[in-house]
Amino acid sequence: MTQISNDELDELERLALSASPAPWRRHANHFSNSIYGADGKAVAMLQMRVPRSENNTAYLHALSPDRVLALVEELRRLRSGQAIEFNGSR
Repeated sequence: MTQISNDELDELERLALSASPAPWRRHANHFSNSIYGADGKAVAMLQMRVPRSENNTAYLHALSPDRVLALVEELRRLRSGQAIEFNGSR
């Protein structure tokens, strides 16, 4: 498995903070699969004839800025050894 450096975490955080605002939503029609930011502007549009367009759109949607920021925060917390409550338990 590839290790993610602290510099890479910083870069992921920077990119997520500068991306279109979350939450993102997916939309599909006969021509494309699209992702739109909370501001209603297109984040990504993939043509349906491109192989794996639907899978790629789902993947990009799963990596919306709010989710990336949560992953970065969780990884930093785990590296620091801090305990955190999750669903009411430790």
